[in-house]
Amino acid sequence: MQLLTRFYQPDPSDPWYYVGLERWDPPASSQSGYVYADERNWCTTYRTIPCRFSDVAAVEIAAGQAEVGGFARPYPRTITIMSQDKIAGTVDEPTAGMMVEMIGAVSGHTSGWMHSLTCVDRYVDSYEGGRVNLRCEQYATYASQDGDSGAPVFASISPGYFMGFHARRSNVLGANVAVFTDIFGVARDKSDSRENIGWVYN
Repeated sequence: MQLLTRFYQPDPSDPWYYVGLERWDPPASSQSGYVYADERNWCTTYRTIPCRFSDVAAVEIAAGQAEVGGFARPYPRTITIMSQDKIAGTVDEPTAGMMVEMIGAVSGHTSGWMHSLTCVDRYVDSYEGGRVNLRCEQYATYASQDGDSGAPVFASISPGYFMGFHARRSNVLGANVAVFTDIFGVARDKSDSRENIGWVYN
């Protein structure tokens, strides 16, 4: 029986900071879990390099460890997106030039624009013990720092429209940009259907 990973934030050595148990973190796959034929064919043809569309896991929050009903934000939880403090919908296919906003644990509320490069594939040599292709990462110009990973990213098109999860920063075409996983990528890793996308944020 595989033991579930226990998550702590920010200090894993202190039981006081226990958050919850990992419930879902799909393995990189070369055979299934993709919506469109070209994606399945790509992974089948290059099956020695497994694919994944997100670097996101789901954690079941322990009782009393978090408030349910609003999106994650630093204390005292007063930050809103266009006066909205709950997720109202999703934008699962970001486009170049779209204005985006992030709420990070360290940086707080920042904003920027989608980069001209969208849906970029990246090879990672030490992912889950082997090489994997992380597909369709998104680039944007919002500010972020170490400690913001996992922060929610929103589209500035309507109040509370969720886009994905902040991952890291990277140098792209000579510029330092933020990198995030879009919500559709998480849904693709979880299932074969876009209709299941609500599972990620409900």
